[in-house]
Amino acid sequence: MSLKQLPYFTLWKNTASYEDGYVVGLEPGTNFPNNKAFERE
Repeated sequence: MSLKQLPYFTLWKNTASYEDGYVVGLEPGTNFPNNKAFERE
């Protein structure tokens, strides 16, 4: 894979329950996770 194929990178986390632990996701992608109007803000 190259930067041209996957030019965007998303970091997400779910911290809903600190007692049970939390989840962090690192995901390369072809676009942002939200629609264009939201990302422009």
